[in-house]
Amino acid sequence: MRTLLTVILAAALGAGGWWFWQKRQAGADAGAAPARPRSAVVETRSIRFAVTAAGDIGPAEQVSVRPEVNGRIEVLTVDVGDFVAKDQLLFKLDDRELQTQKEQEEKTVIRSRLQLEQAQRNHARAAELYESKLISQELFEDARTQFEIARNDLARAANSLELIEERLRKTEVRAPF
Repeated sequence: MRTLLTVILAAALGAGGWWFWQKRQAGADAGAAPARPRSAVVETRSIRFAVTAAGDIGPAEQVSVRPEVNGRIEVLTVDVGDFVAKDQLLFKLDDRELQTQKEQEEKTVIRSRLQLEQAQRNHARAAELYESKLISQELFEDARTQFEIARNDLARAANSLELIEERLRKTEVRAPF
């Protein structure tokens, strides 16, 4: 009997708590916001929208173009803001000094080529004389050394000329896109 009384008391307290909670929720919802109207009167009026945004406006594609070699600008074909096509000449640097260096290196290559031919002839002659036992081994090796030095000089001069020509190509700056 005591158990039955405990169950009934617990059920009554639970039902009372639920009822009190429901009343409180209904009062909180009614006080928080008024109900939205379900109908409205139709009227004609203009609607204006304005969007305000802060920011920078810039081009879709922008690139800083700098030459790989230093120098004074000789020809400037475009201005800031101009539209350019791919591979269009933007500017050309003054290349007089590089042209002078190129001429000097071309002469150095010609001189080195002639020295190589002379050293090659001397080496071939020394080889024949050495085989005939008409010159010493020391003279033969000196001729061979001179031949190798002349070959290295020609390669060095050719590389130097190639570097100057590469720098000359970089004096013209073209649009990358």
